[in-house]
Amino acid sequence: MRSMALSLLTAAFLAGCQYSAEPTITEPVQVYVSDTRKNPGKYLLYIDASELSRNVRASDFTCIAHTFPVDLRAGFKTAVELAMQQQFETVETVIAPVKQSELRARQAAGVIKVTGITLDAELTAVPGFLRNTMNTSVLMTAGLTVDGSANGRLLGTTVQGAGKAQADGGMACEGGSRAFNASSEAAIAQATRQIVEAIANSPEIRNNR
Repeated sequence: MRSMALSLLTAAFLAGCQYSAEPTITEPVQVYVSDTRKNPGKYLLYIDASELSRNVRASDFTCIAHTFPVDLRAGFKTAVELAMQQQFETVETVIAPVKQSELRARQAAGVIKVTGITLDAELTAVPGFLRNTMNTSVLMTAGLTVDGSANGRLLGTTVQGAGKAQADGGMACEGGSRAFNASSEAAIAQATRQIVEAIANSPEIRNNR
C-alpha cells in the first residue's frame, strides 16, 4: 500500500501542471508609416494560424515537471484583423482560401493571405533564494501574400516576430505563463508591424483597382 501511494505521488509530480499562455490582443499594433491613407477597395482576408501553438517544457530541471502550452493562434489572428482594418477601406475575413478567379464575383479588389509558419518558444527557470525567475523567449515566422483581382500577385514576403520577457515564478512555476504571455504579445506585435509596413510600402497594392 505504501509503495503504491509513493508511486501515485511520483506520477503526479511527473505529470505536473499545465500553465497555458494565450496572449490577448484588444487594440491595433502601433505602426508608423509615411502614407496613412487606407488602400481603396474591398479585400478578402484569410488567416491560417494553425501552426502557431506548441507545448513547452522548461530547459532546466527546476520546472521540468510542468508544461506550458503557448498558443498564439487567436492573438495573432486578432492582431492581423485589426491591422488590416487600418490599412484597407473594406476588409472581409473569410474562413477558407479564395482563388484569384473568384474575386470579381465577390466584388473584391484583392485577397490577403497570412499564414503562421513556425513557432519556437523557450523557458528557463532561474532559482532564487525563495522564488524562481522565469525567462521566456518566443520566435515566430509568418507568410504574407496579396493578390489582385486583375493584376495577379501584388506582394509576397515572410515576416518574423520575436519577444523576450521575465516574470516571478510564483509558488509552483505558474509565473511562466505570465512571462510567455508578455513575450508572445511582443512577438505578435513585431510580426504584425512588419506585415503592415510591407503593405504600406507597396505601390502595387496602393495602385491596385
